[in-house]
Amino acid sequence: MNRFRVALFTRSLVALGLAAGVTLAVSGGAWAGGTGLDERDEDEAGTPFFGFAKDLGLRGKGIADTKVVAEIKGGNASLVTRTDAQGHFRIAGFGKDIDPGTVEITCSKEGYKLQRAARRRLSNDPGSPVEVDCLMVKQ
Repeated sequence: MNRFRVALFTRSLVALGLAAGVTLAVSGGAWAGGTGLDERDEDEAGTPFFGFAKDLGLRGKGIADTKVVAEIKGGNASLVTRTDAQGHFRIAGFGKDIDPGTVEITCSKEGYKLQRAARRRLSNDPGSPVEVDCLMVKQ
């Protein structure tokens, strides 16, 4: 009887561990680029950038799997991500010491040409997000 309880207890722990692992894996990143290098400690993170790559020929429909590059003007640092299935992206940003005005966002995808990157600051508060929409046309 004792062996039965130990075996049952062991199976329960294994099942619980698997369920927890699956839950953590499924609840991962919802933003384009997933959870990875563009995530930082809240105290260190600079201004986040987010937006869409949009096809102007299709009334602004999002363009999936577009390469998005955030680069410091005149610097040598850049962050790269890709848009999700709806054309959305998010980049956590550089450190707090980087002025968001010096960060340039560009988008590229084979078969498309970037018309312009429309930029909008959501607030004048330090660290507030910057929205950037890459407006693109098919070539």
